[in-house]
Amino acid sequence: MNFDVLEEKIPICDIPEDVSTTSLKNPTPFLQWLPKCLGKRCAVGDFRILQPWCLAVLAALARREDDLCTYPVFSQQKKSSQFAYSLGLGAFSGDGTISKEEINRTVKIKKIIKYSEIDNLAEKIASLTLTDISDHYIDSIEVKELIKYIIIELLRNVVQHSGDKNGGIVVAQRMDQGEEYETNKSIQICVVDRGIGIYESLKRMHADITDNKTALEHSLWPSFSGTFAEGLTGSDQNAGMGLFFISELVKRTAGRLFIASGNTSLLLEGDPNGEGNNKINFLDAGFPGTIVAVDIPKRSCADFEALLKEVQQTAYERSIDRKKIQYIIFSPKDLENYLVIRMSVANEDTSKAEAFSKKYLIPNIIAQRPICLDFKGFDIITQSFAHAMLFSALKKAYELKVPIAVINTSPAMQDVISLLEWYALGVKG
Repeated sequence: MNFDVLEEKIPICDIPEDVSTTSLKNPTPFLQWLPKCLGKRCAVGDFRILQPWCLAVLAALARREDDLCTYPVFSQQKKSSQFAYSLGLGAFSGDGTISKEEINRTVKIKKIIKYSEIDNLAEKIASLTLTDISDHYIDSIEVKELIKYIIIELLRNVVQHSGDKNGGIVVAQRMDQGEEYETNKSIQICVVDRGIGIYESLKRMHADITDNKTALEHSLWPSFSGTFAEGLTGSDQNAGMGLFFISELVKRTAGRLFIASGNTSLLLEGDPNGEGNNKINFLDAGFPGTIVAVDIPKRSCADFEALLKEVQQTAYERSIDRKKIQYIIFSPKDLENYLVIRMSVANEDTSKAEAFSKKYLIPNIIAQRPICLDFKGFDIITQSFAHAMLFSALKKAYELKVPIAVINTSPAMQDVISLLEWYALGVKG
């Protein structure tokens, strides 16, 4: 359907004053307005301030593959309309035009549907942190590592768990303009899908999850997932740590995390004074699918490895009581006694990581061959990836008392692997 026909036959949805100025600090008005714009045209230029996370949401609602959608309409004379078009909303509005993104400041709206798409997109978004030379006092590499870790977890979640056959929608921007971000420059990332939602995902394995609010609260717990029952520590592919890690990193960087799914939303704001007085509020607004949006202040991340270690310690303290067993050997001195296996799986693809483990690691372990994984070329691994690669292999190696080692790992990577070892092998008591 072309826009001439739309102009004549599809009514336009009014944008009230309280909706026209969007902010991740107060997402409720925008979310409560969204159902009213389904099946109608949305004059994007009527927004006064339109943040990137809202554009991702509108893009998800504008996809023609879904039964009921909204129809973004653009006006070249209005700034909000120009901004929305430059971030790629036009490609989802039916006109098929591909716009140019603002280099070094934005990664425009994209659809994500495959694991193979994650790594390049995560690297591109994380690299936004390296382009603002005005923040010379910030260790941009540390910020980049933090952002990339969060993005990989978010994108893996939408590919693995959303159930949206049309994929997720992703957008990112360096937030360094306007009153809200003038003294607190941040990276905003948003991932949206119109899949089954967090409640439907979790309730299959957790009978006590009976509403969306409980589902959102539990989704931030460590070792909690819709793929295994409570009290266990993981399935072959899933550790149940993704949103837990993201929420804890947000707290420690004084950032902001927003999750909307079903009829409920959760807004988490980290304490800017670093004293643990974090705010978590449930909002009376939701979304038919799942929205996850984060603001990560650039100046808050001076030491990514230290942050990761803090979060892992919190996981130790909050998960089921287990005595730690140290079995994996880091950088063994007798390397000649091991079969060295070079890691050749992209660090976002948990399906391929599990397949790699079943093909190369577990058979050698069963054959009583000591193995050593070489992580050369990896700058970071997420808990989800480490879990998919090593969870079953490590349990089998421990059962058969076959040595297992890793080499070429950074301290942060070693911490991730040590946490996996703790919940894979630790015994209660």
